[in-house]
Amino acid sequence: MIIKAKPPLTFKEAVIECFKKIIKFSGRSRRSEYWNYFLFFLIYIIVFHIMMYWSKGNANVIIIQSFLLTFTFIALISVSIRRFHDVGKSEIQLIVLGFIPIIGQINFIKILLQDSEKKRNKYGYSPKYYEVFDNSVNNNNNDQLGQMNMLQPIDPQIDPNMNPSEMMQINDAQMGQIPQGIS
Repeated sequence: MIIKAKPPLTFKEAVIECFKKIIKFSGRSRRSEYWNYFLFFLIYIIVFHIMMYWSKGNANVIIIQSFLLTFTFIALISVSIRRFHDVGKSEIQLIVLGFIPIIGQINFIKILLQDSEKKRNKYGYSPKYYEVFDNSVNNNNNDQLGQMNMLQPIDPQIDPNMNPSEMMQINDAQMGQIPQGIS
């Protein structure tokens, strides 16, 4: 088995993925998903302040912008929890690190910068890595059975060099030899 990595999410893919999973606090999120969404959140904060300045206290703009800010902040919390899960940390560790001055924030950022765990952890499968079967081990034989060397004939009377399509042809005499009661 070979472990391969998927390409990183684009900015647009990450933002869409975070809004799809806005209230999903379980599972795992990749680094690219977290940091692209974090960039989106920062851009939104700047736009939010500009809109608040231009609106000059308009109640409708304040209500809409506050709702959107809450919506994007919940998505940021959700993706942060999933990002912690991706490196094998719990949301409790996320909360504790948030309350420890300076050292906690440095460790918080350090965890967010870590690569995903390659294998499945207690929060699920890796969204970045996947396993691929390496077929290069058995490339010595070019015939169909040689490529699947691990298959052994069930019946010792079957010739292992026989074409697989010939193996499937059973005549009436052979049907009588099949043991009954096998399911």
